[in-house]
Amino acid sequence: MVNRQLYKIGQVSKKAHVTLRTIRYYEELGLIEPTKRTKGGFRLYTEESIERLRFIQGLKLLDFPLSKISEMFKIRERAQSGDEASHRVMRLLQSQHREASKRKGQYEKLIQEIRATMELVRECYGCEIKPSYEACRPCGIISHKGALPLIIRAIL
Repeated sequence: MVNRQLYKIGQVSKKAHVTLRTIRYYEELGLIEPTKRTKGGFRLYTEESIERLRFIQGLKLLDFPLSKISEMFKIRERAQSGDEASHRVMRLLQSQHREASKRKGQYEKLIQEIRATMELVRECYGCEIKPSYEACRPCGIISHKGALPLIIRAIL
């Protein structure tokens, strides 16, 4: 039998760059489980557990919800064939692709708003008037812009 290195939850937390709370939460969701427990009840994990945590964190960075990550893990267990598994994974990825595409459009609009706001704020360099709604609103820089970026409207 191969002797695998086992890690306590604190070691896993450091190696995977996640909090203890995150590990316990993922356990509650069934995303990860300890390989075994000590007689004292301490959780022990393998390097594979750490890799799984890193994988989960990577998917989260790509805005995969935990529910879809969990579903992805369960596909292989529940599928009766590779064909069934691949079709289920494809549906899940297509759904996530649609969501990401929608968010991409929202991010592009936000980037445009930020750029427009930066251009406007740059024009205020050197202004010696104390900023306030009353002072800034009639300012020639702002009054000639027409529709102000949402960010400027919020701070004025």
